[in-house]
Amino acid sequence: DGRLRPDYKLAGTKHGRYKTSAPSVHQLPSGPEIYNLYMADSGWVILHADYKQADMRMMAHFSGDERLARWLLGDPHTAVVKDITGMTDRQIAALDPADLKRRRMAAKMINFGIPYGRSSNNLAPQLGITVKAAERYIKEYWRQLPDLKAWIDSRAAVVREHQELVSPFGNKRRFPLIT
Repeated sequence: DGRLRPDYKLAGTKHGRYKTSAPSVHQLPSGPEIYNLYMADSGWVILHADYKQADMRMMAHFSGDERLARWLLGDPHTAVVKDITGMTDRQIAALDPADLKRRRMAAKMINFGIPYGRSSNNLAPQLGITVKAAERYIKEYWRQLPDLKAWIDSRAAVVREHQELVSPFGNKRRFPLIT
């Protein structure tokens, strides 16, 4: 009928979010020129919802990390640019818009990578920095968010001990190969 229907896959994802393919609807470019390609049947609507930084918000809630919660009151990626690099509000405001955009993209890689175990070897090439510099970013990230680090470490300890983790909603993920 000329319609695209992505394949949804839960198995194989690391964090429980559905993976889609053919097409990957989570990675579509944004903008009306793309969104207008999708049409609902008569009498139906397509709802587009974006839970801004949903993963980070859940981590802030469950870990009780106050700094992460403060970052989320504004733009958490700009907050990372500021707090991880030691820049002041004045220095951030003085950045060229293209430079700020580049730094925010790097901060997104940090915010959405480090809590999930992204390594310095993986982070360095994407940020265009040395592995040592990436190690310093990771160390500073965890120094800024000690309650988040403690919560994540506690979850890992539960998995190592029980080979499974139960979500707040009662879903179980089993990790039988972890010793």
